[in-house]
Amino acid sequence: MEPMTERHCLEHKRPLLFYCKKHDVCVCDSCITEKHQSHTLLSLDQAQATIKEDLKTDIERLQEEICSIKQDDLKRSEADVKAQVIELKRKLSKRYYDRKKQLEEDEEYILRLIDDEGLRTLSRIKSYSETLTREQERIILIDHEAQSLEQGDSLSFIQNSKPILSRLIEAQDVIDVDKSAFTLNLSAESHLIQKRLNRSGKRPLMFLDPKTANFYLILSDDHRAVTLAEQEQSYPNNPERFTDYYQVFSCEAISSGSHCWDAESDGEQWGMGIAYDSIKREGKYSWFGETTHSWCLYLSTDSVVFWHDNERTDIPIIPSQSKIRVQLDYETGIVSFHHVTDSLTLLHSFHSTFTEPVFPAFCCYSSSLKLLN
Repeated sequence: MEPMTERHCLEHKRPLLFYCKKHDVCVCDSCITEKHQSHTLLSLDQAQATIKEDLKTDIERLQEEICSIKQDDLKRSEADVKAQVIELKRKLSKRYYDRKKQLEEDEEYILRLIDDEGLRTLSRIKSYSETLTREQERIILIDHEAQSLEQGDSLSFIQNSKPILSRLIEAQDVIDVDKSAFTLNLSAESHLIQKRLNRSGKRPLMFLDPKTANFYLILSDDHRAVTLAEQEQSYPNNPERFTDYYQVFSCEAISSGSHCWDAESDGEQWGMGIAYDSIKREGKYSWFGETTHSWCLYLSTDSVVFWHDNERTDIPIIPSQSKIRVQLDYETGIVSFHHVTDSLTLLHSFHSTFTEPVFPAFCCYSSSLKLLN
């Protein structure tokens, strides 16, 4: 028997005599009978000639392509790249020079941001520590009860142990919290800070848009304050006006960059946030916070609530003075609401991916509202 070599079929142990063009493989006569009867088959000599011709063609084509690339073109490309590098470096240097003052102004805010986050984290740690102390005392009592059960018979122990086990599960639920809440998210903070440092931190000078003001809202002459009226005003009807809620947009939409604006109210109920221009102007879904088209922080004398997509978030901090700042970074989608005094106190923040420009949005219920910047 002829010894097996690489010239034999591994499956049938027979010599490889043909080439299957469809599967690009050499086959034996048994392979042809089983799998390749309807395929194009070549003798090994024919296959060699065909493959040799294909290789020759590919080699000639690549040689032609290489020859077509001229050294002069490469030198011009090299010069262009060097010129682009110089120009980009010049523009970058100028950009950082122009932003130096802005970076200095941002420094104080960023330090405050870190301090505020640190205080909030320390507060969470203190609260959890107090909870652990209470639960430790509770578990000691449960332990004493469990030991007292051991004095009785087995049946009594089993029957009376169920409430104790239930209380242990409750205690476990109380102490099981996400430990990441007790540490500063340095990567997230660094990302936010870096984003702020790379942007201009613009504060848009806004004028409220009279075309969007509800019929019961009166705008000041400079369009920077709004008051709730007792009677409907004789405004013209237009598709941009909010008809069912006491709401108004600013004149300018935001589609890029970092921005912040302040407003205050001496009234009992008011709110500020952002919304897409595509929000409805009448009906239930025109209310700021009802759908995915708007985000709004509502303030009153006894509560602060954030609304978005008809979901309510209660804010535990109730400002003693109604001066609020909204900070928005459009590209990152990070928006935060701060109570403004001698320092900034974060009330709420959220992250979203904006799909269209947003308008600063305001609502005024039984109150007046004034823009401060």
